[in-house]
Amino acid sequence: MGTITKAIEGAEVKLDGVVALSVKGHEVSLQNGAALFVSAEGDVRISQGGCGPLTAGGSVDIREGGCGPVNAGGDVTITQGGCGPIQARAVRIGDGGMAGLVISDDVTIEPGGTVKRQVPRSTALGLGAGAAVGTLVGLAIGLLAGRRGCCS
Repeated sequence: MGTITKAIEGAEVKLDGVVALSVKGHEVSLQNGAALFVSAEGDVRISQGGCGPLTAGGSVDIREGGCGPVNAGGDVTITQGGCGPIQARAVRIGDGGMAGLVISDDVTIEPGGTVKRQVPRSTALGLGAGAAVGTLVGLAIGLLAGRRGCCS
């Protein structure tokens, strides 16, 4: 890895041998490098590299690399690499691929691939909505009890 930089931004970002604090673009390709944060409106391709949190409006393809967590609007494919939590429309874990937690209704695990835990999107959304409603109800009860001088 040669160049170290703070932030890279552009419509189509192709990095080879670069270490960056953040990368933002419409399409992002990271090869033989690393980035702390990656954000793309479209697709992200990582080859022999890695990153921290990644958000993509499109698909994510990781080959011989890793990142996480990942939030993708499209599909995520991992071959010979690994990822932390993944939330995507569809996930395919190929040979030598690994994912810790996958939140998706469409998951394919090929021979040689590993997924530690899988949760359907509908279940995850339901749990999130339930937690939000529970928090609001608890807050409302607490406020009402406080106004009435209850429990003091």
